[in-house]
Amino acid sequence: MLITPLTRAKLVELLPEGLEIAEIGVASGGFSRTILDGCNPRRLRMIDAWMHQDVAHLKPDSNNPEQAVQDERHEGVLRDFAPEIAVGRVVVDRAYSHVAAERIADGSLDVVYIDADHSYDGVMRDLTCYAPKVASGGLMMGHDYTLHPRVEFGVVRAVNEFVLANGYNFLVLTLGENFPTWVIAAELRGTANAFMERIVTRVSGTVEVTGFPEHIAFEPKYVRHESTGFSFVPSFSAIKD
Repeated sequence: MLITPLTRAKLVELLPEGLEIAEIGVASGGFSRTILDGCNPRRLRMIDAWMHQDVAHLKPDSNNPEQAVQDERHEGVLRDFAPEIAVGRVVVDRAYSHVAAERIADGSLDVVYIDADHSYDGVMRDLTCYAPKVASGGLMMGHDYTLHPRVEFGVVRAVNEFVLANGYNFLVLTLGENFPTWVIAAELRGTANAFMERIVTRVSGTVEVTGFPEHIAFEPKYVRHESTGFSFVPSFSAIKD
């Protein structure tokens, strides 16, 4: 695994151009615009239910506002991306991710970016539903590979278990911001190989960690202080047998 001091915005700039990308969890579309501008995909599928969910683990989540705000976000996305929608470069699918997956052909995506329900069940469902949709040598990636100090996150556990159970390669973890992005792939070829080569050759400060996540655990720490609220301290430790 490569640990790189990039933000997710800089990370997507290293993707090859002309890819078929799906983003799971769109909210107001800020990162969607980053993807479009950063790597010039052939098409971006923006998938989000834009539905308030009255469940306990999502109550403190700022991306689970009341339904009126969700509707406003959806309308804003349709307005802001209207030119790209008109020419087919963007497809907006208002649906829960597992439902949207049924409308996507197996092997048709080059990259999937997962940033929706951050619970263990939610992330594992998205990984399981979208893995067959990714072409050979394609990438699965997502946001918030961490243990949130206030919101229940199951991203770390779900991604690690999926990698180990399905023989995936854990390729990249970004540490350029407080909420890291993870990248995995079933095969190191094609898109995945080109992406990794760009990180190795273009990003100084990148280091390799072997035996992750089978033998090494990621245990991030958040230190609270008055000036900026909290600091993120990445921490790794050996897994005891």
